[in-house]
Amino acid sequence: EAQARAALQAARESLELSASHNLGLTLHDSGSQLDVAASFVSKASAGFELRLGPDHPNTLKCLHNVAMLTAAAGSLQEAAGVYEGALAARSRALGPEHPDTLKTSCNLGLTWHQLGEHAKAVEVLSATEESARRVLGPSSPVRLASAHNLALSLAGEGVGRRREGIEILRAVWQSRREA
Repeated sequence: EAQARAALQAARESLELSASHNLGLTLHDSGSQLDVAASFVSKASAGFELRLGPDHPNTLKCLHNVAMLTAAAGSLQEAAGVYEGALAARSRALGPEHPDTLKTSCNLGLTWHQLGEHAKAVEVLSATEESARRVLGPSSPVRLASAHNLALSLAGEGVGRRREGIEILRAVWQSRREA
C-alpha cells in the first residue's frame, strides 16, 4: 500500500509539472504574460530535473522551452546562455545530430544573430544546416529554418557575405514553395 501511494504521488507530481509546462507554452502562444509563461516552464524544468534527472526528455524539452520563452521576453543574452546549456545537455543525452538537438542549435544561432553576434551565428547555423541536411533531409523544417537563419546572419553587418545570404534565402524560398 505504501508503494501504491508513492506511485500515485509521483504520478500527480508529474501531471502537475506537465500542466505547468503546458500552461507556460499556452501563455506564450497567446502572446501575453511572457514573464509568467517563463516562470511556469522554469518551474516544470526544475521539477522534471529533480524528479527524472537532467537527461530525461521532459527535462530537456522544458530547458529548450525556457530558453525560447526567455528570448521571446526579450532577454536575449540570458536566452543564449540557456540555449547553450540546453544544447550541451541535448548533445550529451540525445547525440549532436538528434532532431531536438539540431532544433536547439538552430535557435541558439538565431539568438546569436539577434544579438548582433553574426560570426557566432554563422558558425553555429552552418554546422546545424549541414547536419540537418544530411540527417533529416534537404526539405526538413529544421534544415530550412537553419538555412534561413544562416542567410540572415550572412547578410548581417560584419560578415560581409550579403550576396551569399540572398542566394540561400532564394533557395529556402524555393524549397518551401515546392514543399
